[in-house]
Amino acid sequence: MGRKKCETNKIERELILRLHNQCQSLRQISKIVNRARSTVKDAMDRYSERKSHVNKQRSGRPKKLSDHDKRQKRFAFARDNLHQSDNFWNKVIFTDESRFNIFGSDGKRFVWRKANTEMEPKNLQPTVKYGGGSTNFAASAETMGIKDDFIFTQDNDPKHTEKKVNAWLSNNVTEYLVTPPQYPDINPIENLWDYLDRKIRDHNISSKETLKKIFQVRKL
Repeated sequence: MGRKKCETNKIERELILRLHNQCQSLRQISKIVNRARSTVKDAMDRYSERKSHVNKQRSGRPKKLSDHDKRQKRFAFARDNLHQSDNFWNKVIFTDESRFNIFGSDGKRFVWRKANTEMEPKNLQPTVKYGGGSTNFAASAETMGIKDDFIFTQDNDPKHTEKKVNAWLSNNVTEYLVTPPQYPDINPIENLWDYLDRKIRDHNISSKETLKKIFQVRKL
């Protein structure tokens, strides 16, 4: 006897019900259909609840957007907002999060130097022993400040689309600008992050506390 499968198809469920109506025992049905008794019992219980052999329709996993679909959504967003007035964009509050490294960047850093000067201190990137790390910051950017009739927008990070977040936005945000997936260019705060990242390199930062303090006192 082969390994007993855990799920039954429609034909097997009909057979199980027919054998059950013929007063066959659970053990006998299990041997005939070559299924575990628990599987046979589950099939019988489901029929008793739904009066049907057909599996209930499931929502399934959401379909992933292809690159073409994403491009189409970005194009549609740009087309629909092409003629928005300055007054509209002045109301928009752009939000975003970014990570700032305490010392150096995540990748390589390039410098302009003369030949055979690679070991000069000015051309070397110093490090912090047992230090480093990073800190995340969240911020918003708006033209006219936050007013009562603001328009809120954020990217499509999974944290932003959770049910609790959506519920809070529904109760606290009157107007919401939905942006297409993978479309960071719409957010001008990206330019601000780049500016801040370059400016903090003018400071001697060796800890998270120093990095946070520089942002808080606006020493940039």
